[in-house]
Amino acid sequence: MIDPSRLVAHRGAMHDLPENTLPAFQAALDAGVRFLEFDVQFSADGVPMVFHDDTLERTTAETGSVLDRSAKELAAISAHVPALLGERFKGTPIPRLSDAVALLNRYPGITVFVEIKRQSLMRFGAEECVDAIEEVMRAAAFDWVLISFIQDALEYARRHYHRPIGWVLREYNLTARRIAEIMRPEFLFCDCDGLHQPLESLWPGNWQWVIYDIVDARRAAELQERGAALIESGAVHRLLEAQSRTA
Repeated sequence: MIDPSRLVAHRGAMHDLPENTLPAFQAALDAGVRFLEFDVQFSADGVPMVFHDDTLERTTAETGSVLDRSAKELAAISAHVPALLGERFKGTPIPRLSDAVALLNRYPGITVFVEIKRQSLMRFGAEECVDAIEEVMRAAAFDWVLISFIQDALEYARRHYHRPIGWVLREYNLTARRIAEIMRPEFLFCDCDGLHQPLESLWPGNWQWVIYDIVDARRAAELQERGAALIESGAVHRLLEAQSRTA
């Protein structure tokens, strides 16, 4: 059985609503999810925006780099994921990080994982990006954790802000395990497709495992048995509905 309190909404309810948008976050929280994950890229003028890719093509009807547009320009773009969701959600804007905080402050009991993306770190620098995110997140009334694939950004956040961190693994292998044992992050994230099969148990440590993106209830339950503290899914509604049907 899946424990609903251990579900993380991946980019919100992204399988049913436009990913990384306020409606997707709202839907996930309305379903009772207490953990949320989203991504941050930076605009050309240094404003943290809630967006996954460094380009606009996949989730909007626009083209070009997010990093080359101003925050005002980006906020006027519809992020309705037309290739996947059609035109049903046309007009759904790309949120600023501050917009997300304003919404999520209505749910002070939640925990949010904020992923800072590699492309923005490369363009603007780890210190500048982390500083900007921390500045906006000062207004947060909820717990939050900075996560990234990039170690330098996480180490800076821990050193300067005493921020809980989550390292996102590129590969589940011995090298990554050794780095994790040195970093000692509070959370380790791994794509379920990257796990060794058959999986007996996840590496033990002082971290909590978060495994993504899970859309099958049986797979979610299995991973919890193998040591996953949290299950991350863009289809939290479907997981909960599937479980209720079999209960």
